Amino acid sequence: MGSEMCIRDRKYSLEELDGTFTYLVSTKDGIGVAKDRWAAKPLVTMETDDVVAVASEEIALRSVFTDQELDRAEPQENEVLTWSV
Repeated sequence: MGSEMCIRDRKYSLEELDGTFTYLVSTKDGIGVAKDRWAAKPLVTMETDDVVAVASEEIALRSVFTDQELDRAEPQENEVLTWSV
């Protein structure tokens, strides 16, 4: 229930917030990101079986994960992503 409510709240914020934004939300149960309708602000994510990493640029991820191939993604317009811990 808490996770569903959190997703609903983030989707609601996409309609209610004005301007260009990308944000990260963290709770004791997980993390989530959301991008506005223009997706102008940078955000990349990388996910493995053990790690979820979020950064504003791919170079930041590459500086941390130097010994592995990155399977990265760039969230698109009005996209909400969540991960549970």
